Amino acid sequence: MDQMGFKIVGTLHVIVVGQKDPSVADWAEYMKALHAEEKKGIDVTMMRTLVFSDGGGPNSTMRKQASDLLKGRATPLAIVTGSAMMRGIITALSWFNPEARAFSPSNVGEALQFLQVPTLKFDTIKTTAQELRKSLGLRQVNALEDARLSGGSGEAARL
Repeated sequence: MDQMGFKIVGTLHVIVVGQKDPSVADWAEYMKALHAEEKKGIDVTMMRTLVFSDGGGPNSTMRKQASDLLKGRATPLAIVTGSAMMRGIITALSWFNPEARAFSPSNVGEALQFLQVPTLKFDTIKTTAQELRKSLGLRQVNALEDARLSGGSGEAARL
């Protein structure tokens, strides 16, 4: 992995991207993993995707590949980002996938709720996302570092 790291945890796809767009090789590896899931009989519309991005995102060719895989079907996609440009990309993605939404890092709780991720998964997501960040050699990904969700007591908790 060069610019984008991902891990599939059940039906939840956790993706970390820094400021740079995914490389062609990164995206090809992700698409290969999605096709492998489909070959296992997993309905791609059942997947939920949580992305932490500091501005990097799929280019138009990559978005078309994802759209072709979905074949007009929708799948929940939550992108946590502080980047206005990335929020614009989400608008473009939502034309092909109306279940795509952007969330600010301070609203990760809403993103997880949108994806119907149970509270018990938070620790796994946190660990997975940090491992992906480290595997990319990124010192930090602000969207991940600034991510906050409401804890059970109403206090802000770091994700």
